[in-house]
Amino acid sequence: MPGRENTEIYNIVGLAIILPYVALYFLYRTDPRYLIAVALVLLVSAAVEDSAGNAAAANDIAIVSYYCLVAGVVMMIVDGYIETHRNGRLSRKLHAIIAALRDRFLDSERVRLFASWILPVAVFTLLSLLIMQDFLSPGYVLVTDMVFGPIVPTSGLYGLYPYIGGGNALIAFEALLSGPVPGWAIEKMFIFLIFFLSGFSMYLFAGSRLGPSRYFASFLYMVNPFIYARMLAGAWALSLAYALVPLALLSFINMLEIHGET
Repeated sequence: MPGRENTEIYNIVGLAIILPYVALYFLYRTDPRYLIAVALVLLVSAAVEDSAGNAAAANDIAIVSYYCLVAGVVMMIVDGYIETHRNGRLSRKLHAIIAALRDRFLDSERVRLFASWILPVAVFTLLSLLIMQDFLSPGYVLVTDMVFGPIVPTSGLYGLYPYIGGGNALIAFEALLSGPVPGWAIEKMFIFLIFFLSGFSMYLFAGSRLGPSRYFASFLYMVNPFIYARMLAGAWALSLAYALVPLALLSFINMLEIHGET
């Protein structure tokens, strides 16, 4: 049933929002009220969708809002109890258990590795797959300039084309893959990389000084009207370049800092 499938998808979306936030709460003691704010924004979005006549989408968004609201309230209750009964017997035991678990499984090096690399890679991978959920099955995605096929033409390489372009690396890479990998799989791999690299490169560019806020910057750079319009136009090469802009800027800034130190 379509309605059931949509509800299951929004259940996955809810978990994709809540589980990383729980991890951030455990690692950084992130304020649970941010999750409640997300729930309120989703609730307003549900009301807008309902007023536009899209009752099914409004219902699914409201479900995700409810999940976020419940999770945020539960974390606030836990947080308030720990703060209120900090010196209580149960609280001391809870802190001792958490400290033992952190010493055993979450030493500083592991926490740094998880928070800096494993968690963001998992978050952006899951979000990219959720965005692509409607065309993950085998088959080509045909939109304007997004033209892929079983045979990759190499006529655009330098010396084989009257005009000079900048797509040599992409054409060569696509040509190497076109033998063992189907054309539709190559196309969807590039689409995945566009979304994943947009989020992850902005996450690296934002830096650790922003803390959890760097995820907001990443999500905004990853999903916005510009990338939506470019993907509708099939401008996959331009979108891939857009995804790498934060990494290029970060490399340039690092080069200037290194040059300044020398």
